[in-house]
Amino acid sequence: MNATPYPWQETQWTRWEQRVRQERVPHGLLLAGPAGLGKAHFARVLAQSALCLQPDAHGQACGSCQACQLFAAGTHPDFQSLTLEDSETTGKESTQIRVDQVRELVEFMYLSRNLDRYKVAIISPAEAMNRSAANSLLKTLEEPPPMALLILVSTQPALMPSTIRSRCQRIDFQAAENSAATDWLKAQGIDRPEELLHIARGAPLQALDLGDAETMALRQRLLDQIEAVMTGRGGVVETAADWKEYDDLGRLLDWLTAWLRDMLRYRQAPEADAATDIDLAPRLSALAERIDIKKAYRLEERMLEARRQIHAGLNQDLLRESILLSWLSAMRRA
Repeated sequence: MNATPYPWQETQWTRWEQRVRQERVPHGLLLAGPAGLGKAHFARVLAQSALCLQPDAHGQACGSCQACQLFAAGTHPDFQSLTLEDSETTGKESTQIRVDQVRELVEFMYLSRNLDRYKVAIISPAEAMNRSAANSLLKTLEEPPPMALLILVSTQPALMPSTIRSRCQRIDFQAAENSAATDWLKAQGIDRPEELLHIARGAPLQALDLGDAETMALRQRLLDQIEAVMTGRGGVVETAADWKEYDDLGRLLDWLTAWLRDMLRYRQAPEADAATDIDLAPRLSALAERIDIKKAYRLEERMLEARRQIHAGLNQDLLRESILLSWLSAMRRA
């Protein structure tokens, strides 16, 4: 693993480095910001630096000591990472982090340290913890063992209980439409990095994903399906069934929400260069003529609500149908 932050994360790393130098390392740290900014990578870089036996002058891991070698092999005895697991019944990724997962993690945090550094755990996505799981974690944040570091990674920190958020120091990540991000994308072999970064709203990892032909085709197909339903050429039930192929429901909702906002911009300023998704501008402009403004704003609220419901344990198929019906309602102008 690359033991350095991404180039656009220099500000965030500097903030962490200052905490280390001032001996103000928190027991709980919350990394918050939109998807696609590399927060999970940053968390692992930070974890490795906290475990490293010989960090450099900037607090970054040396990559060669015993701790770094164990970390790279995934066998460091003082590190655990907690995320969504595959369901035993469906085989698909669960939408929630369960209480038994967190209890095991808490037990691990209170075990004696094996090496003379921190005990570190990462929870990502932290907003996926159900209420029981979050409550199980709370006592550890309130009364942490010595040299313990819990790193929570979240794209939607507002969904986490305030009692959890208030006990963590926070590092925020913002959109990175800058030369550091575009240069990195060029180094990954991405053509038109500025355009893709703009479409991805400053999220370099999402821009990298859009540079993949399969992802771009999936995005185009989603808009094809929306157009078909809006023009009466596609059925709601059939389209919702097709949406099962979008394994990442959060990404689907992000695309739909972005398109809806572009359409609203076109309705409000039809002669302006309104679209963020500039490659889809003509199609979004045409669809904008079909929306009912008041219903569209309600639809935007519904999309944000659906984003919050992903980790609420709801039936995902019914959620997809509900989203599509909401679009159908908003796109039929009075």
